[in-house]
Amino acid sequence: MLDAPMNRYATGLCDDCRVVALHPRGSVKGDRMRHVYVCATILYCILLTACGGDPAAIATARITATRTGIAQATVVAQVTQTGIAQRTTVDRATQAASNQIALADMERQWRALNITNYRITHAFDAPTTVPSSYTISVLVQNGIVVPDSIQCDKPDYCTQVSKRDLTVEGIFTEARREIASPYCVASTSYHPQYRFPSYFGCTPAPNVADYVFSRSVTAFSPSP
Repeated sequence: MLDAPMNRYATGLCDDCRVVALHPRGSVKGDRMRHVYVCATILYCILLTACGGDPAAIATARITATRTGIAQATVVAQVTQTGIAQRTTVDRATQAASNQIALADMERQWRALNITNYRITHAFDAPTTVPSSYTISVLVQNGIVVPDSIQCDKPDYCTQVSKRDLTVEGIFTEARREIASPYCVASTSYHPQYRFPSYFGCTPAPNVADYVFSRSVTAFSPSP
């Protein structure tokens, strides 16, 4: 409820102001809006008292009070939206930092295994590109893709993919880049045994369109 001094002041000016005394306290946003209503109502009552009952003046007083209330409500809404945007930015930055720490820890565990020879199969999915999905399998020796080992279900497109991106080191590099990107909200899961990102996905950040893709490792086997 309203504080007693404000209640007496508001209701003492005019009967219409009695509704203010019934406006309950609530959340922070509700209290801000309540303040707007109180201010607008008090302004209307002051103007109404000064009008001396003239119909035209009373109508003008109503319009003035309404516009004041709308203007204050707009400011409250803008402040609230700004606060939400700032919190979202902070939350995304905090999550990105946490993801980078996890990624760095997994990369150290992968390197500790000292696996440089392996066969790996990648599945890519990017709904906004052509082709939207494709699979590439390669043999890696001493950390380098063996050119003749590349197998792809979209041969014309596979030649455009960097060979380094098809190594485990390339997966870590891309994941690190996208986690830091302002355009991407990243999600990552790791291989339970070999610790590299077995899935990496990116959905658009707020106000960003057409930035959706994922890549996953569907098969991995170390080789001599």
